[in-house]
Amino acid sequence: MPIFPLTTPSSPPTPTLINFDFLNVPHLLLNVTQSCNGLLLVEGTLDENQSPSTLFVCNPITKRFATITGVPKKSNFFLAYDPLKSLHFKLVSVQSVNRLGWSDATLDWDDYSTHAHKIAIYSSETACWSDTRVCFVVPSTMKMHLGVYCNGSVHWYLKAKESFYFDVENQCLKTYPMPPNIENHEKSHFSESRGRLHMMLLSPQLLFDIYELKEDYSAWSLRFHRLDLSRVHAPLHDLYVLIGNTLIRLFHMLCVAGQEKEQDFMLMLIFHDGTLFSYNVVDNTITELSEFESIIESRVPWFEGYAFRSFEFIQNLSPVGVSTA
Repeated sequence: MPIFPLTTPSSPPTPTLINFDFLNVPHLLLNVTQSCNGLLLVEGTLDENQSPSTLFVCNPITKRFATITGVPKKSNFFLAYDPLKSLHFKLVSVQSVNRLGWSDATLDWDDYSTHAHKIAIYSSETACWSDTRVCFVVPSTMKMHLGVYCNGSVHWYLKAKESFYFDVENQCLKTYPMPPNIENHEKSHFSESRGRLHMMLLSPQLLFDIYELKEDYSAWSLRFHRLDLSRVHAPLHDLYVLIGNTLIRLFHMLCVAGQEKEQDFMLMLIFHDGTLFSYNVVDNTITELSEFESIIESRVPWFEGYAFRSFEFIQNLSPVGVSTA
């Protein structure tokens, strides 16, 4: 797993490579699913088609980790950790259950869905799971695994006027608005960076709008409007190809990141041949970070089902679990 600094250097940066040998579980397939304030959530499965049997919360810098067993089946997991408030972390489990077993849903946005979701929380302080008694029903098309943790809550998006989030501390669901005209756009990226939620929307004209959610959750601010990446010159790379009458993107958006300077914004793009670039939206500079040809065998991810995920990672010495020393 490579870690790249999201800066604009004069020469391509050297990534920090980490592995998870310190977990000492060679019999498990490991998958990093989330990064939260210096900690990583890693799922361990016996088979790639199975639900995770074990969860690990680790600091790859200090190689300390906590092992969580008794994992709920058919669940999506989200790591909640803020070292400024507590040295303990929490895990939010959103489990798919049969709606017939629930007569009183906390939130019901789909009268026709047969599946509901219930939430449980694991606390590293007590080392056990607890039921929140929060149950909700949402459209079956909603991608629950794409929830984003930010400022004490797990957020989901919908192509509607509003969506919802789960307040971990108060164990309740709340609603918040979606960006305007989201129904007419393709959702391109939804993520957290430096304590703020960002959403990047792609218009039918292949122009990007980047929104940032206001601190009071009242509305989204439009940070960049009609961003035309076709004008970005990536060395030896085309961003689009015309197939028939359809313009196809040859890159995949990995990351939308705010920078130390409030006005700066960085995008991370990976191309069909595995080349990784960072792009500064403000000064229109693009930097090649690395190539992953040996890893992805030059496969186009969105054509052949190969998925890429990236996470904003803040290196620190956050204590967690046990040491491998």
